[in-house]
Amino acid sequence: MSFNNYNNSATLELKQKMNKTLIYTVSHKKLRSLPYNERLSLLGIDRLELRRIRVDLVMCYKIIYGLVDIPFDAFFKFSTSSTRGHPLKLYYSDSRVNARAHSFPVRIVTLWNRLPAATGLSGTLQSFKKSIEDINFNYALLGKY
Repeated sequence: MSFNNYNNSATLELKQKMNKTLIYTVSHKKLRSLPYNERLSLLGIDRLELRRIRVDLVMCYKIIYGLVDIPFDAFFKFSTSSTRGHPLKLYYSDSRVNARAHSFPVRIVTLWNRLPAATGLSGTLQSFKKSIEDINFNYALLGKY
């Protein structure tokens, strides 16, 4: 399609906006009719719950390695008994209050401790992010999809 036919740039912008709106509307209607997992697959993204798990793990990595200005001791303690996995296992403190049970330090410890040694000991943040992309976290997902 050649844009030489349009003399007025305002007309061109209006036509582009209308086309963009039309494409979005048609795509949106088609997407809404698909099941959730198919929509995600078509868009090339992961479930929100899975993306949140990865973001939490990245924040945990940053806290442990001092890449953010958050003191490690404010959230975590290292576990004294390390029988398997990586040596950076975190101590899991049981919580009896439901509000605390779903807080960041409590929900992330189990996920962090289950990471493979090579992932937990990644030398750089980029290599850590890359390695958690390949890990299957289905065991931690709440929904059945």
